[in-house]
Amino acid sequence: MAGLASAERPAYNANEKLEHNLAAQECSEASNPDDRASEVHQEPSSASQLPLPPASADTKDFTATFVEIETRDVSRKARAKARAEARARAFPKQRVIRPQAEITVYSSENWEREVIEVPLQIKHTAARRVILSSLADQPCSAFDGVEGLLEKLNEVLGTSYSLEAESEALKTLLQKYLDQKCDFGIVYGSLRPHWYIGGFADLQSRLDELERADRETREAAIDRAKGQIINSLLYPRRVWDLYSNRVLPWWVIKKDPSALSHSWMERHLQQSVLTPINAKEWPVPIPKDTTLERIRVELLNLDEEYVWLDVLCLRQKKEEDAEKGKGAEKEKGAEKENDADAERKRDAEKEALRTEEWKLDVPTIGNVYHQNQKIIHYFSGLGRPFRLGNLDSERHWLNRAWTLQEISMNTVYAGINPDSEPIIHPELDADGRYRDPSVGRFHATFGQLYVFSQDLDSIFPVLSAMRGRAATNELDKIAGLAYLLRCKILPQYDTSRTPDQAWSKLLEVMQERYRGDLFFGYPFPGSDGSGREWAPSWSQVLKTELPGMKGVYLYESIGLDEDGRYFHRGFCIEQAFISGIPTGDAVTGRRPGTMTVKDEDGMEHTFRVFASHRCSIPDGTYTLIASNGYDCWVVGRRNSKGDIQKHSVLRLLENEENKVESSILRRLGTMVVNFVV
Repeated sequence: MAGLASAERPAYNANEKLEHNLAAQECSEASNPDDRASEVHQEPSSASQLPLPPASADTKDFTATFVEIETRDVSRKARAKARAEARARAFPKQRVIRPQAEITVYSSENWEREVIEVPLQIKHTAARRVILSSLADQPCSAFDGVEGLLEKLNEVLGTSYSLEAESEALKTLLQKYLDQKCDFGIVYGSLRPHWYIGGFADLQSRLDELERADRETREAAIDRAKGQIINSLLYPRRVWDLYSNRVLPWWVIKKDPSALSHSWMERHLQQSVLTPINAKEWPVPIPKDTTLERIRVELLNLDEEYVWLDVLCLRQKKEEDAEKGKGAEKEKGAEKENDADAERKRDAEKEALRTEEWKLDVPTIGNVYHQNQKIIHYFSGLGRPFRLGNLDSERHWLNRAWTLQEISMNTVYAGINPDSEPIIHPELDADGRYRDPSVGRFHATFGQLYVFSQDLDSIFPVLSAMRGRAATNELDKIAGLAYLLRCKILPQYDTSRTPDQAWSKLLEVMQERYRGDLFFGYPFPGSDGSGREWAPSWSQVLKTELPGMKGVYLYESIGLDEDGRYFHRGFCIEQAFISGIPTGDAVTGRRPGTMTVKDEDGMEHTFRVFASHRCSIPDGTYTLIASNGYDCWVVGRRNSKGDIQKHSVLRLLENEENKVESSILRRLGTMVVNFVV
């Protein structure tokens, strides 16, 4: 499933190659329709060449594939030609786009003397419009006004725009960046996606409209009265543009970024850095033995342009550095009190903004890691060399709560160095087993996570996997479950809630069939103190035995009405006598017993049942609710309001005697709607 991270792109298949060439031709015609002398021919790398069929392959099938693709592409080429002609009309001859010169980006000025363990983090050389961090950091005021700024943009982007040839809008747009004291990285990153479209007369209004639409979409996504996210299909708020080395709003680029997944280091192994990459909006926590520039260089070598990295794109909480705090105390007498008050006020405002953003951004993180998205994994910590490490450590990537949702079909290993090779390309013995058991355990666990992320027939495997994982905050586990359980509506992330309260909010938006799993499968009544007994509390999920339910697919529904009352629509027996089920903690395995029901004539019918849990079911008369197949039963009693109070669950034993009685069983109850508490 997982692929080795490489600086080269994987080979295209036939269809992708034709589309790639067509797109390149279309772009070339649009950007420079009349001056073919400016085109630069480059031989394709071995990684991007169209793969030839192996000698043993059936070349007839391979050729037929090409004929089919070429035939299918005739109309596509005609449409592409029309689009290219339209674009050519938008690009007069003076707007020739010059080919990008080769540029080398180093991860450090002293890279030759530093020990950089990951080869891909040393330098990046390519003919792409990547700028050096030193250029990105320069203030716009360093370029001699609007004309100087435009000259630098033309130089980097390969264009020849002029203030005379363009509308006054271009001058106004660039002057706005100067007035806002932006650096060149912000200007370059913000304008690059729109630079080649042509026509600046309405660019500012288009940017304003994109920002407004994004803001309104995010505001409308939350139902604040219910504390729910009613539109969970949101793109991330921010994206790291590697070419400009700046964090930008998603609405600027409107592209799906690749996602980074990494394990978090222990606090004493982390550092918080203030960086212009995110305009120093918040300190960025990264491992002490890496830098953001090294990470950027490696990602560029992995052919990335836009990525999502939580520490850069998700507003972080400011952590007071211990040593900085000591120094601040010593200098406190020299500080002006109003400066200290101003800083505290700014920190409070940023913390309030972080809390507000997290209500929406944390629950919707899962959208960044969707099943077809490229996910780049740093298993040993962000930017650090990939080593096996302690697989039992709660800090290991395999054991973190958030990483359960950070699995896709397009996985890339990052941080690769010579020490990683035995993990990436493990040795197998003659029987196909891993020679290194730890390496085998890593691959087996990682593979299981992928299978697990696809298997959602029951809620209990998901709960079992999540409760055994580590998280900084227990709320993170519950927020992660909402995505794993494919909830269309999500609870907002609210740090003022207790875990049991957050779990109750998740139950409200959970799919009805997963609530049915809890009702018919979990053997104990709930005990969160709210009076809800049909489902477990979060504390019970963490501490009590969860049923395996292997091979049992209920697909039973527990609904929720507009008044907030949970209900089940199905078969119910008002009075049944349960007896003979052994009790005691020492009892394991199946605990057999009987269920006796009287028909309308007073005749008793007895069925063999069993309980495969430790919850006590004393002999007595109960109201029973059955699943569709009559094999799973909820044991309860009605309260004074007529609602069902759950006591436990049991199963109908599958044997010939019960099969004979099953036709009778259906006549002993009725199909009703029961409210459950």
